Amino acid sequence: MRRRGTSALRSAAIAIALAATLGIGLLPAPAGAAEGDEAQRLFSEGRDALKRGDHPVACAKFRGSLALARIANTLFNVAQCDERDGKLVAALRGWQEGVLLLSAGDDRMVAAKERLAALDAKVPKVTLALAADLPADARILMDGAAVERPAAGAALPIDVGEHTILVEATGRKPARFAVTVAERDRKEVAIAAGPLVAPVSSGPEPTRAPPPPPPPPPPPPTGMDLRRTLGFVAGGLGVAGLAAFGITGGLLLERDGQIRSACPNKVCSPAGRELIDGGGPLMIANAVALGVGLAGVSVGAVLVLTSESGNETRPAGASRAKAALNAALTPVVLPGGAGATLVGRF
Repeated sequence: MRRRGTSALRSAAIAIALAATLGIGLLPAPAGAAEGDEAQRLFSEGRDALKRGDHPVACAKFRGSLALARIANTLFNVAQCDERDGKLVAALRGWQEGVLLLSAGDDRMVAAKERLAALDAKVPKVTLALAADLPADARILMDGAAVERPAAGAALPIDVGEHTILVEATGRKPARFAVTVAERDRKEVAIAAGPLVAPVSSGPEPTRAPPPPPPPPPPPPTGMDLRRTLGFVAGGLGVAGLAAFGITGGLLLERDGQIRSACPNKVCSPAGRELIDGGGPLMIANAVALGVGLAGVSVGAVLVLTSESGNETRPAGASRAKAALNAALTPVVLPGGAGATLVGRF
């Protein structure tokens, strides 16, 4: 049982000393009965073992009791066991949780907070300084436990001894950092990602045969072949001109019909007069198209028929003789327009 003194502070100090260091103290039974009774039994057995100086048994009993009910007195005793085992971080967390479970007027509060502050100063802490180019997907592990980004810039409590910090990132080799701390140490470790992973090579690249040389360029065209090519080009232009001539001729025929409708008895309305005055450009285009078409077809026919290729089908003995060709394009007047015909003689 806790002994009460003449002052609240003295009674709180005595209570925390008995509960935390000797394991003596009343364990409030939690609601729910069977687990509460078992937790109380284990706590009492741990207290008895602590009186005998059997710390391993006492700590095992306190831990078993804590697994059934998280009570302030049990947390303080387990924290004392952790501190004896060198697990300062676990001890610090036990004191922190135990203080949170105490009510504001609990006579153990002052002594518990003093013990918590003393242990917090004793626990070593490490601050992880992250490199500016650390990838966003980098994972930081300290002794295998993940460290979140917000906590990386804070002072992290760690136990005394050597610790390994691992940084993993996609496409990079793992980076490892080691830090050794003693009690009350405050250290900073610069953290960066490892080097980029080199592409995996399956072995030396096989020797490839050199590409075959490009085919030799075709021989330059002879004069006759060039003549034939130019003939086809000129003929194509001529055909296009004749096509344009046919289109503009059709438009002129349509315009003439509109003029006859707008000018009955040779008396033209304003619309008819406008049609007559506006027909000049179309007539010019029609005449130009006819001239281009006739010239192109005529020149093209002459060039093709007088080229060497054009004479390949002539009888043997006359392959080198040029056939005499008299060709002419004769305009033909058709109903509603005009046309042309090619007349030749060998």
